[in-house]
Amino acid sequence: MNNLIRFALRKPISIMVAVLAIVFFSVIAVKNINVDIFPEVESPAIYIAMPYGGLSPEYMDGFMANEFQKVLLFVSGVKEMDFKSIQGLTLMKLTFYPGTDMAQSAAELSTSVSRAMGFLPPGAVPPMVVRFDGSSLPVGKLVFESDQRSINEIQTEVLTKIRPMLVNVPGVSAPAPFGGSARSIVVNANPDLLRSNNLSPEDVTIAIAKSNLPSPAGNLRIDDKNLMAPINSLSKGPEEFLNTPIKKVNNRTIYVRDIAHVQDGADMTYGYAMVNGNRTVYLPVIKKADASTLDAVKNVKASLQDFEHMLPEDMSVRYEFDQSKYIETSLTNLQISGLLGAILTGLMVLLFLGDPRGALIVVLTIPISLMAAVSVLYLLGQTINIMTLSGLALSIGILVDEATVTIENIHQHLEVGKQKQKAILEALFEISIPKLLILLSILAVLTPTLIMTGISKDMFMPLSMAVAFAMIASFISSQTFVPIMANWMIKTKENPVQISKRKRAFFDKFRVRYSYTLRRWFPRSLPLFFMYLISSIAIVALLINRVGTDVMPTSNSGDFQLRIQAPAGDRLEKTEALYNNIIADIEDMLPEGAVSITSGFVGPQSPNSPINPIFLFTSSSDQAVLEVSIDQNIYTGAIDDIREKLRETVAKKYPEAAINFEPMELTEKIMGQGAMTPIEIKVCARQLKQAAAFANQIKEHLDKVDFLRDVRIAEQVDYPVLNIDIDRDLAGQFDLGVDDITRNLVAATSSTRFTNKNMWIDPRSGLPFQTQVEIPAADILSETQLRSMSVKKGSKRPVLEEVANIRRSTAPAQVNRKGPNRYVTLIANIHNKDLGSASAAVKKAIKDVGDPPRGVTVWTEGTMNLLDETMSSLLSGLGVALIAIFLMMAAYYQSFKVPLVILSVAPAVFAGSLLLLYVTGSTLNLQSYMGIIMAIGVSVSNTILLVDQGEFYRKKLLLKPVNAARLASASRLRPILMTAAAMFAGMLPMAIGIGGGSEQAAPLGRAVIGGLIGSSITILLLIPHFYASVMSRTKVKSPSLDPDDEESVYYLEK
Repeated sequence: MNNLIRFALRKPISIMVAVLAIVFFSVIAVKNINVDIFPEVESPAIYIAMPYGGLSPEYMDGFMANEFQKVLLFVSGVKEMDFKSIQGLTLMKLTFYPGTDMAQSAAELSTSVSRAMGFLPPGAVPPMVVRFDGSSLPVGKLVFESDQRSINEIQTEVLTKIRPMLVNVPGVSAPAPFGGSARSIVVNANPDLLRSNNLSPEDVTIAIAKSNLPSPAGNLRIDDKNLMAPINSLSKGPEEFLNTPIKKVNNRTIYVRDIAHVQDGADMTYGYAMVNGNRTVYLPVIKKADASTLDAVKNVKASLQDFEHMLPEDMSVRYEFDQSKYIETSLTNLQISGLLGAILTGLMVLLFLGDPRGALIVVLTIPISLMAAVSVLYLLGQTINIMTLSGLALSIGILVDEATVTIENIHQHLEVGKQKQKAILEALFEISIPKLLILLSILAVLTPTLIMTGISKDMFMPLSMAVAFAMIASFISSQTFVPIMANWMIKTKENPVQISKRKRAFFDKFRVRYSYTLRRWFPRSLPLFFMYLISSIAIVALLINRVGTDVMPTSNSGDFQLRIQAPAGDRLEKTEALYNNIIADIEDMLPEGAVSITSGFVGPQSPNSPINPIFLFTSSSDQAVLEVSIDQNIYTGAIDDIREKLRETVAKKYPEAAINFEPMELTEKIMGQGAMTPIEIKVCARQLKQAAAFANQIKEHLDKVDFLRDVRIAEQVDYPVLNIDIDRDLAGQFDLGVDDITRNLVAATSSTRFTNKNMWIDPRSGLPFQTQVEIPAADILSETQLRSMSVKKGSKRPVLEEVANIRRSTAPAQVNRKGPNRYVTLIANIHNKDLGSASAAVKKAIKDVGDPPRGVTVWTEGTMNLLDETMSSLLSGLGVALIAIFLMMAAYYQSFKVPLVILSVAPAVFAGSLLLLYVTGSTLNLQSYMGIIMAIGVSVSNTILLVDQGEFYRKKLLLKPVNAARLASASRLRPILMTAAAMFAGMLPMAIGIGGGSEQAAPLGRAVIGGLIGSSITILLLIPHFYASVMSRTKVKSPSLDPDDEESVYYLEK
C-alpha cells in the first residue's frame, strides 16, 4: 500500500493521465452500454408448438404430448418438461439448467423432434420450435387500423408486409399478428344442394384437389431456345374454382357453382384482437434477450414511417403499451436520487470538516469511482438497469468512506502543526491498512453472490459487481488521487493549531461530553451487552414476521392485466360482449379519461399461428385476456383498489363468470417466469377428474383465507361437447368406414384444411394461401341439421344419425401433462398481504386437506417457489458473508476475540433495518435484503476504524483495554459520525422514493439507513464497552512462533 502512495506522490501527472483515461473511456461506455429495466435473466427454454387442427385436447395429449415426451427425455440439460394441450394444439415447454450449452441441446432436440414425427398420426406437420429466454418479453404493440378494410384484410397486409420487415429492426422479433384470420379461398358448400345432388363434402374436396394442384413447369427446346412451359394447373381466382367439375350424372356435369359459392375470404374465426373495445389487428413487439429495451423500442419507433410507407393509404399504424416509458422513468428517477445523494454527501462532509476544498476532493472521488465502475461493467457485458444503478447509487454513500477517512486524517495531522506534505504522507500511511480492511469488509458482504442460484443470482450479481468495482476504484483513488489533490488544493494556515482550536470548539465540547458518558458506563459493560443483545433479538423476533417477505417490491404502475373466464362453452360473440361490459365497468369506476387504452384478445389463437400462444395463451372461445393502461395523472389512487372494486362488480353483475389478475409489468413477468398468478398449486393424477376433485378440496380451504382472491382452477375441466359416437357395425352395413364418415363430417365441424392440404397462389402477389371446403357455420344451427347430414359419397343415405349416436356431455378444454400424469392448476392472487404470509397460508391449507390419495401429487410453482429459493439463498449468503468477515479479521488481527467485537454490531443492523422497513411499510425482499447486507458491510467498516485504533493504543502504547477503548472512541468519533452521516445523506433520496418506479429501489435505501442508524449508535456507545470487556484479560504478547521474530515470545537474541 505504501508503495502505491509513494508512486502517486512522486508521479502525480501519471495519475492524472489515468484519471483522464477513465473519463474518456467511461464516455464511450455510457454511449454504448445497453439500458434495460432488469439484468438479463438466465432461464433458457425451448418451446415446441405442435398443431393438428381440430383434434380434441385429450387426443392431442395422447398422440402429441405423450409421444414427444418419450423422445425429448434424451435432450441434454433439460430441467423439466411441461405440456399443455388444447383443441388443435400441443404446446411443449422445455426448461434447461442455467449454463446449458443451448446449441448442443437445440441440435439434440431437432433430432428428437424428427424421430417423434414417425410416431404421430397421418397428416401431422412438423412443429414450430422456438428458443425463449426469461428476458424475451413483449415491450409494446404495433396496432393497425383501417376504416375501409376488413380485419382479415388488415391481417393479410400485416402478415405479408410488416412482419417480414421486423427482421431488419435490431433487437426485436414478433410472432404472427393477433386478430383476423388467414386469407383463404373458401368453398362454402350448401348442405341441401349437396343432398339433392347425392354429393358429400368429400366429393367436393376431391374435385378441388384434382383441379387445383401445382405442376412442374419443365422445359421445351424449340429452335435455339430453351423455354419454360408452365401449365395453368392452379386456379387463378374464385371464378375458376366455380367452374371446377365434381362429377357427371346422367350426362349432366355437376360443377362447384351448382352446390357452393366460392369467395376469396379467410379461415374460420378463432378469436378477436381488441383495442379500445373494437376488433383490430396488433403485432406484439418482442425484445430479444440480449437487446436493450430502450434501444429496441427506439428502433421500432424509428421504423414506423417505413411501416406506413409499405401499407395502403387507408391503413394506419401506431405503437402502444410502450414499456420503455416505465423503464425511462424508473432509471431517470434513480439517477436523480443518486445525484441528490452525491450532493447531500458532499454537504455532509463539508459540515463536518468545515473545509470546502477538502469536501470538494471527497466529492470528486465519487464521479471518478462511478465512471471506473461503469467502464468495467461495460467491458464485462453488463447493462445499466435498476440493479446496477441501485448498486452505483448505494456506492455513493459507501465509497466516500475511503476519501472521507483520508481527508479527515490529513486534517488531524495538520491540526497538530505538521508540515503539509509530511502530514499527508503520514496520514495516508497511518490508515492505509484500516482502509484496506474496510474495502475487504465491503467485498466480503458481497460473497453471497457466489453461492446464489437462479433469478436471485441474476439480480444480485450486477448490483454486487457495481458496488465492488466502485469500491475498488474508490480505494485506489483515495490512495493516489486524493493525496495529490490534497497537496495541490488544501491550504495550510500560519498557525493551524490556534485556528483549529477555534474551529473545533463545539466539536471538542461534544467529544468531551461523549468521553465522559463512556467513562460512566464502563463499569456496566456486561449488563449493557446483555441488554443490547436481548433488545436486538427481541426487535428482530417481533418484526421478522410482521414486516413480511416478497421477491421484489410491489409497484403501483398504471397497467394491469386480467383474464376473463366466461361461462363454459360460450361463443366468441358472448365472450366479446362480456369483455366489453367489463371495460365499461372499469371506465365507470374511474374518473373520465383515466383509461388511456385497453387491449386484449378474445378466444383461442388460430392453429395457423402455433407460436402465438407462447406470448398469450387462451384455451377456448370462453376465455379472454384484457390489458388496461390507466393515466395516473388523472387517477392518483392505488391500482389495488381498482382490482378489488372490479372483483366485487364482476361477482355481482356476472355471477357465472370469473376473473383473475395476471402479471403485466416487466418486473412481474420476469419474476413470475410464466406463472399466471403469485400462487400456483399443481395437482397431478392419472385422470384429470381425480386431480380436479382433490384440487377442489384444497380450494375450499383457500376460500377461507381472507386475503386470497381469484381462487379457482385455471383449466376448464367441464367444457360442453357434442359427442358423435360412430357405430362401426351400422356403418359397415352401409359399406362405410370411420374415415369416410369423418371426412364428410369435418367440413361441417371445422374445414378441410385439417385433412386435405390444398394451396392456391395469388397471381398478383405470388403468395400462397390455403384452399378449403366447409359448410358455413350459419348452415348448421341445430342438432337436427347435423343428424340429417349425408355421410356417404354419392348417396343421400345414410345420414349421420343412422350410423352414429349423438349426445351432449362435458370434457376438458385443456389437458396438461407432467411426466406420466395429467394435472390441473389452482391459482390465487393476494390482496393487501405479503407473499411470504400468503405462501405460509397456502402451505397450511394444503396440509389441512390431508394426505392426497394414492397416485395424486401436489406441488407449488410460480413466485411462491422463487420466494423460498431467494430467501434461502440470501440467508445462507448472509451467513457466508459474516463468516468471511470473521475469518478475514481473525487472520489480520491474529485473534479470535477482535472479530467477535467487530461482528457484535450485526444484531443492531438487523434490528435497525427491520424497524425502519416496518415503519415505512416495506417488506423483506431482494432489494431490502441487499440493503441489510450492505449496511452490515458499512457498519463493520466503521467498527474497524474504532477497534483498529484501540488495538494500536493497546499493543503499541501498552494502554489498558478500557483506556484504549476510550481514547480510540474519542479519536475516531468524527470520522465515524462523518462516514455514517455521509452514507445516510447519500441513501436518503433513494429511501424517500421520488417519482414513478422508485418503489423498486426504495426498500434498499431504507434498509441501509435503518441498519446504519442502529449500528452507529451501537458503535459509538456500546462497542467500546464490549471491546474493553472482551480484551480485558488478553495479553499483548504476539502469537508468533518464529524465533527470529522480535515480537515473538520465542525470540532468540543473536
